[in-house]
Amino acid sequence: MGPQFQKYIDLCPQCGYTAGMKTDLLKLRITPSEKKGFQEAAQLSGLSLSAWARERLRRVAIRELEDASKDIPFLKPRGD
Repeated sequence: MGPQFQKYIDLCPQCGYTAGMKTDLLKLRITPSEKKGFQEAAQLSGLSLSAWARERLRRVAIRELEDASKDIPFLKPRGD
C-alpha cells in the first residue's frame, strides 16, 4: 500500500476502514516472572504476546460468560 493510499485511509473515517479493528488498549500490571512466562508461552505457540494474551483472555471469558448464561459481546450471534 502506497503512502498516498495510507494517507487517504487515515483521513477518511467514513470509508469504514477501522470497522472491526482492534482499537482499545488493555494494560495489565504483572510481575517480571509472569511476563517472562507469558512471552515464552506465546513464542512456543507461534503468536505475538499480544495475540497470545488476547486469545487466552477470549477463551476464558467465553467459558465464564457461558457458565453464567450471559451474552458474549465479542461474538456474533449464530445465523448473522
